[in-house]
Amino acid sequence: MVNIIKALRRTVIVICLLILIVSGFMSIPSSKYYKQDIKELVNAKKAQVFEVGKVMKIDKDSILIKRIINTQDKTYIRYAFIRFEQGWSFPVEVIKVFDDKGKQYQSKGGGWTGKLWGQDGLIELDRISEDTKYINLKLEWYDRKNEMTISLEKEDKVNENK
Repeated sequence: MVNIIKALRRTVIVICLLILIVSGFMSIPSSKYYKQDIKELVNAKKAQVFEVGKVMKIDKDSILIKRIINTQDKTYIRYAFIRFEQGWSFPVEVIKVFDDKGKQYQSKGGGWTGKLWGQDGLIELDRISEDTKYINLKLEWYDRKNEMTISLEKEDKVNENK
């Protein structure tokens, strides 16, 4: 009987370890550009990439804006939502994007993947104008408000060949 209990306990431990390992691999962020077709556009020099790396706080949680990618007809904002409070996901529709002239860019979708630590995602917008110097991200979600300014000047442009 003791041997059966030991074997059962070891089996449970192995199953729990396998679940943890699988969960760990699933929590690794998606690719740098989230979608393969965006990565191909960047590699073909048909997209402009601005590395951002700025954080916007929402209560105890954070939104990390990783990069902005301008293609010929769309702009993508690559983000990670880092959650410390359990129980809710982040609706990207609460972020409004404005350029330096006050024009609002409408979200056309994107996507996100749930992770143990939050969300890894992409926001798709109408293409931001070439002459835009900076954009403002405004978050309004119930009683939560925050704002972030991101420069799109040439010196912020990333050389993908580094």
